Amino acid sequence: MEDTMEGTMEDSMDMEEPNLEAEANCTMWNVSCLQADLEDPYLNPWLWEASSLCYWGEGVVLPIAAAIGVTINSFLLGAMVCRLARPSDWLITLLAATNMLLLIMLTVVRTPSALDIHLLHPSILTGCSMVERALTVFMTFVFLIFVGDRHLCQLEKTSYTWSKPVLFSLVVAVLAAVPRLWEVRVDSLAWDQVDMVLSGEGRQLGLLGEEVEVVRRTELFHNLVYKNMVRHLVPLLTSQVATIWLLPVLFLHSRDVAKVVNRQRKRRRGGPGDRLTPILCLAFILLTLPSLADLVLQVLLYRPPLILHTVTTLSLALLLLLQPLLTITLDRDIRRRLTSCSILRHRMAVPTEDF
Repeated sequence: MEDTMEGTMEDSMDMEEPNLEAEANCTMWNVSCLQADLEDPYLNPWLWEASSLCYWGEGVVLPIAAAIGVTINSFLLGAMVCRLARPSDWLITLLAATNMLLLIMLTVVRTPSALDIHLLHPSILTGCSMVERALTVFMTFVFLIFVGDRHLCQLEKTSYTWSKPVLFSLVVAVLAAVPRLWEVRVDSLAWDQVDMVLSGEGRQLGLLGEEVEVVRRTELFHNLVYKNMVRHLVPLLTSQVATIWLLPVLFLHSRDVAKVVNRQRKRRRGGPGDRLTPILCLAFILLTLPSLADLVLQVLLYRPPLILHTVTTLSLALLLLLQPLLTITLDRDIRRRLTSCSILRHRMAVPTEDF
């Protein structure tokens, strides 16, 4: 009987040891999976007090930049809806609407936790981050189509139908965001277990009960094949290929074409070269470099520092603000339409001789 009990205990210990070993060695940072998940302030922000960097960056600067960006994008959207004069104006309309939604989603996901306000359930916060990822990928593709259309219009003096590429971009954006559904899960842990893992460092005291709902990364998240083929390759192809390969080519070629058009304009009358396309491409390249650095650090199995997360968020918000601002400033046709639409809205009816 004793031999049977000892054998049963040994079998149970053998069954538990692989799980404990997998739990302890699923990360490359010499910490357990549970500790890595609980120590991530972006995965479980309600367990931590927001740092001064997050407070000022994502709690103060981000909502201000988002408010300005939503206002400018709404002006551009209103001008496009008021008067659609060019075939490609619907691309500007779609890009402005996407920018507004992404700015709102960035503020909803980042700002409350930076201000130590935790009103959203962890599952809702996870869903919002998934929508944010989808909007980021979709904005990247729509922006690429928009600047490519402007460049082709300058070269060939004609516009193209971009409905199928935009639909393809939407499908890719959804496919890039959906994997988060099985990459994380919400678990209920005992407060003693959370307190033992965190060792009382940086967590918010007095806000947690006997059980704490935390967001955990699944085993699939740490799988080597899945990590290389989905978590790293897909973001690189959907978000960074445009920055690394396509936009530099558009920036250099559109700048040279604009110089040629301006030289031809001096000799004979004609329209000026397109200054907006190369400037937008350069701004997009520079402001997405922090996102590229964050992805490279993850590929190299390093923990991205907190300052890099904050800079990446602020750079994205600044990009969404500069896109409509530069479009209104450098595109004379859009600026003229914006002025005419504002005049038409405030025009008063004058009685005529017929009445």
